[in-house]
Amino acid sequence: MRKLILVGGYVSLVALGCSDDTIVSNGNDVASFQTALTGIGGAIGGGPGVCPFNGLGGSRTAIGMQAELLPVADISAGDNQYILTGSEYCNSQSRRLAANAVGDFITYGPISYPTNVVGQTWDIQLRTARNSVAGKISLAYAPSSTGPWRDLLAPLDLYSATSGPQVSDLGGIVFQDSPTFIKFTVVGKNAASAGYNVNVDWLEFVLAH
Repeated sequence: MRKLILVGGYVSLVALGCSDDTIVSNGNDVASFQTALTGIGGAIGGGPGVCPFNGLGGSRTAIGMQAELLPVADISAGDNQYILTGSEYCNSQSRRLAANAVGDFITYGPISYPTNVVGQTWDIQLRTARNSVAGKISLAYAPSSTGPWRDLLAPLDLYSATSGPQVSDLGGIVFQDSPTFIKFTVVGKNAASAGYNVNVDWLEFVLAH
């Protein structure tokens, strides 16, 4: 059995040989809606409007979160965030933090999970849009908007001379608190980058075997 749980989004089952798009979840609370996919191999991917979540490639539970559909709890003063559209993004959309300095941030939450994630090991996948005006980011989680914040990854450089999406495997983590709030913070930029922008497509937690 393969189980995919989406927080705030939908998955195109056309890519998996099903007859039509199936709504998996709307909003940030999917406790009332889970789907078990059986007899389907491989990951979702391969085309515009399709989310290439990795958790379907085996008997693993995956929680997928589309950035543009998650609630924004807070943003650094004076900065803006907005939705980008393009066929390279999951469901043709992603969310950008128009950052301009170290310390700028965007916090998502509150996020409700359909299963207890604390005390279990989850492999973390992050899909971002790399470009020539992107910064370096850190990622942290907390049970409340005021913390305590715990790091999810070492600084990640989102700069690339050519634009395009990239999936980063952040490794496994055992959550010590509920990741009710997730925070992306600008910690610097590549010397070749012309900016500090942060463009996130999706985040995925895949339960380790």
